[in-house]
Amino acid sequence: MIYTSYYSNWRKFPKDFALVQISRGKPVGFIGGECELLFPSAALLNAYKKKVISEAGYREHYFLQLDVHREQIKLDLGFLSSRNSILLCYEKSSNFCHRHILREWAAKEFPEIQIEELR
Repeated sequence: MIYTSYYSNWRKFPKDFALVQISRGKPVGFIGGECELLFPSAALLNAYKKKVISEAGYREHYFLQLDVHREQIKLDLGFLSSRNSILLCYEKSSNFCHRHILREWAAKEFPEIQIEELR
C-alpha cells in the first residue's frame, strides 16, 4: 500500500514503512529514498510561489509533468505498492499540495494502485 503524508511526523512512522521523498527539498536528517520523477519542477514551484499561475494552473502543469514520465512512474509506484510506502512532502494534509494531485492522477491512470493520505 502507498500512503502520502508530510515530513513533520516522519520519525514517528512505523520503521518497516519505506519513506520516500517527493519534494525538491527534505528536512535535515531525513532518512529515506526519493522519487525524483514525482518532484514538482523548479519552474512550476517558482511560478506558483510568485503567483504567476493559480492552483488550477499548477494542477494542469503537474499533470503534464507526470504524463511525460507515465511509464516509469507506473513502474515506481508498482514497486512502492508492493510494500508499505509513504510519499512525503512539506504541506499539511489540509493544504494545497502536489501529493494530492499525484493521488488524483494515479487513481485515474493506474486504478490498480491505491494511494491514500495517512492521517
